[in-house]
Amino acid sequence: MDPRELARMRALQSIANQEALPAPQDWTPEKEDEFRPWYEQQATQQGLDLNPNAREHFYDYRSAFNAGVQPDESGHWPSEFKTEEHPRYILDGMNTKTGRFQFLK
Repeated sequence: MDPRELARMRALQSIANQEALPAPQDWTPEKEDEFRPWYEQQATQQGLDLNPNAREHFYDYRSAFNAGVQPDESGHWPSEFKTEEHPRYILDGMNTKTGRFQFLK
């Protein structure tokens, strides 16, 4: 199946019952209008769910967009915008968002 079609199918399946992360403080309807096509392009290129609110992302793409970041050559996004539920939020005791050691309870 074409990756774009697969991504679109995933988006249609996951849009229902998805809540967005809180938007950055200076978020406006105009920024949302700019964000949507940017995110769709990123999602299509990387085979992500077209719904930026999909729970399996564990990532705040609106804040990443607002900060002007992009993934690196390997497709990895900066850890700064991971949500706490991200499976790699803490690696080997290191909080990947803060760069400090954090031990699981």
